[in-house]
Amino acid sequence: MGILDSIKNLIGDNKDKLKDGIDSASGMVSGMAGDHADKVDKAAEMAKGAVDKLPE
Repeated sequence: MGILDSIKNLIGDNKDKLKDGIDSASGMVSGMAGDHADKVDKAAEMAKGAVDKLPE
């Protein structure tokens, strides 16, 4: 079992919590990013999309 398999197993039932954490972190960073807040928001959406693609 590789490290990625271990991570996938940990995430399995906690996708909603992980996406909430991404939202929280991006909200904090967006406040500091100034003109680049839109890029932070786009990256957060991409990260949440990647979480959705992980197997159950």
